[in-house]
Amino acid sequence: MPPSTKQLRRKLINVLPNLVPIAVYSLHVFLAPYTKVEESFTLHAIHDVLAHGLSPTRLQHWDHVAFPGAVPRSFMPAILIGLLSYPLAALSISLGWVKTRVDVQILVRLILAVVSAHCFNHLSRTLRQRYGASVRLWFVLLSMTQFHIPFYAGRTLPNFMALPFVTLSFSLILRSGISSIPAKVSSARIRKSIILLTATATIIRLELAALLLPIVLSLLMFGRLTLETALIAGTVGGIGSLLVCSPFDLILWRPTLTHPDFPFDSYLQLIWPEATSLWYNLFLGKASDWGESPWWYYLVNALPKISLSSLPLAGLGMVLWFAGALRLIKPARTMSGAKDVMESFLLGGCCLVLVMSCIGHKEWRFVVYVVPIFNIVAAFTADYLWQFPWRRLRPLARVGLVGLVCLNLAFTALSTYISAYNYPGGQVWRILHSLPMSGSKPVIHYTNYPLQTGASLFTFTHIPLQSRALPLTQNEWTYSKSEDQHLETPSGALSAGLDYVVLDANLYSSWEDTRDWHVVGTVQGLGKWRRIGKWMLGMDKEIKIYVMGRADGDVRGAGGIIEV
Repeated sequence: MPPSTKQLRRKLINVLPNLVPIAVYSLHVFLAPYTKVEESFTLHAIHDVLAHGLSPTRLQHWDHVAFPGAVPRSFMPAILIGLLSYPLAALSISLGWVKTRVDVQILVRLILAVVSAHCFNHLSRTLRQRYGASVRLWFVLLSMTQFHIPFYAGRTLPNFMALPFVTLSFSLILRSGISSIPAKVSSARIRKSIILLTATATIIRLELAALLLPIVLSLLMFGRLTLETALIAGTVGGIGSLLVCSPFDLILWRPTLTHPDFPFDSYLQLIWPEATSLWYNLFLGKASDWGESPWWYYLVNALPKISLSSLPLAGLGMVLWFAGALRLIKPARTMSGAKDVMESFLLGGCCLVLVMSCIGHKEWRFVVYVVPIFNIVAAFTADYLWQFPWRRLRPLARVGLVGLVCLNLAFTALSTYISAYNYPGGQVWRILHSLPMSGSKPVIHYTNYPLQTGASLFTFTHIPLQSRALPLTQNEWTYSKSEDQHLETPSGALSAGLDYVVLDANLYSSWEDTRDWHVVGTVQGLGKWRRIGKWMLGMDKEIKIYVMGRADGDVRGAGGIIEV
């Protein structure tokens, strides 16, 4: 007997919200496939896992040995993503689906995006099981029309390596409150959430302790967790994760202790990378070297920007719930779910924002973990407003909700368009592939700006490596990331024997009149805003990167200067 229309509709309502996050996160990966320097540690570690494996005999070839960065981070997230990526990359290469290392980078990012989407779907299914399909649909709609989390879900920033586990922890805590499950199952879910959140804070982002501890306190206050269980779960998550991860981190970081740019010289500083990073950035004040923001930055700038319409909806939801609790208005059954969320997560979210506001260096991604909380409360509010009890005002409420979603979409579309042009360094490999490389082993030097804006080990496509997870290359090129400023001058680059220099446009003036070098390619990016007509604004494109080739070599492409 064929399924009825009602059954098909029910299946579609259940299945479609699971597919939307995967599609949205993946779309953002394809629209902006390149990465910034902030993502490079984990991304390059994944590359090295794929290229060299975990053998100690290959450790000297890992990128961090030559470029260790400012502080140590745990390699465990990169190892996990690398192990997930290896068989898929090898299979895709053997089937001819992946042809370049840039394709492997996209594949790696897609895997991370799918992991993030899976954890998001776990939370959305929890909302459906506990509060109904309509709350889940609003949660998915509000979350997927935002810009920051969908755009960064497939990026290897430490915060977005941690966010999937934070989301999964939230889901387990909410799922523990389903009334139909046995008490043992409920207790086990809370215990798992504490273990997971503690391990994530210990290994990936230690600032999550400011979220974890108040959440544990809230669960203790409302009788959902015992002190003994909290201590055991915290010990298992914290010490257990260190016992697993510390040997890997110690072995992988050990060669950097003698590096002149690495500010640490003790094995003890490598056992727990997150604690070392916290000491260096917070207690030694090194985070301020990256700039400081006023205490109100998160409240006035970051949270409204990353939450968009969810922030006012969440604020309204809190007001409605408090008003109902005080009997100022008739309590709304739909808003009762907001009570569960606020009891579990409100204290933790507030403490995280408060603690991070006390630190001078601020970035929106440091508090991104509270956005799912806002989105959940906003979903309750939207569901309530869509079924507003005063029928005469219901159409107005629905128009307002549609308008808020449209504002989300407009902001996201504009931000995605701008961001897609914000990675000029990632486009350089296209120019290099179009050039008739003279000589058996051309030497290509990258100045700082291209490395900051998209160039990665995956875009260095002609490094000879024997790995099933990376496409083989017939021609061997030598890539330089040296910070020697002498190489940024025409004479210095010539005397160093470079064949090509990937040059920041701001440095081009000193190269413009030289006879030793020619422009062989340019990469454009977005420039300044300009007015179009009376009401519209547009952005001009301008050259961000010049690729310079030696004048004494056959460096020009068949069509002259190559533009991308």
